[in-house]
Amino acid sequence: MDRQAVRRLNIDVSCSLASLTRRPSPPGQAESPSSAHRLSEQPYRGLSDEILVQIFEERHSDVQRSYGPTVPPLHYLLVSKRLYNIARPIWLSTISTQDDAANSDRVIAKLMTSPSLRPLVRHLEIKLYGAFSQSQIAILTMLDNLRILEVDFDKSWSKGSSGAKILPATLLDAIASRPHLEELHFYDLVEAEDCRSEPVNKRPLQVFTAPVHSLKASLLDFLNARQVKTLELTVDLGLDQPFTGHLPWEDLSTVNFRFNTFRNRQAAPCNVPEALGQQVRATVSYPFSPIPV
Repeated sequence: MDRQAVRRLNIDVSCSLASLTRRPSPPGQAESPSSAHRLSEQPYRGLSDEILVQIFEERHSDVQRSYGPTVPPLHYLLVSKRLYNIARPIWLSTISTQDDAANSDRVIAKLMTSPSLRPLVRHLEIKLYGAFSQSQIAILTMLDNLRILEVDFDKSWSKGSSGAKILPATLLDAIASRPHLEELHFYDLVEAEDCRSEPVNKRPLQVFTAPVHSLKASLLDFLNARQVKTLELTVDLGLDQPFTGHLPWEDLSTVNFRFNTFRNRQAAPCNVPEALGQQVRATVSYPFSPIPV
């Protein structure tokens, strides 16, 4: 079945599910003919499990595109046991703990006490709070099927001398041990602690996102060990700090840059383009001889 057909079925089935999960009429009041007709249609009953999986995956993707990493409305799971068993693994494949600290702790606690839930998580958006750092780091070691990890830091998280968020060795080790991790995203400037342990997982990392000044010391060693393919780097033009890191050019296929400027801050001298240009010239070997003049 092509994608357009799945999308059309998605709309039809979504309308049917919405009618099934709407509030019933008050006691003593009959359902309207139109409501009874909608409830009797239930077009999903004639569809195979494979088609319903495609529909729920499409629905899940629509929610992620519209609202970011989040669990779609749970009332779709309450229609029937069949739909519950089909949709639950898809619905719970993406988890976000970007709310306040108390809610984040509840989500982490639920994951830690639910062995059947943890294998479902493929995409985790986590906000790290200083008060819950141990449990948040611990949960990462339990998510064996994690593919995408987005890390944000609360203002309560420890900072280094340069104002960067401290990336503890225990956190980097937990991330490095995830056997199926494909994408890792840091949106804050981070400063990794010294990490002497050999990375457990050396599966290539497909995408890595971070401010370019984060790429040094242990974090750079981590990227080199993981043979990262695509770098998404931000450059803060207001940061008066030389770039001394060296990108893993041998394994890279794509590097994308985003330059951040600030309205009320004067741009500082930025050596990033020059430093990276020198690295490229030193790394690339030209397969031809210079033309004599």
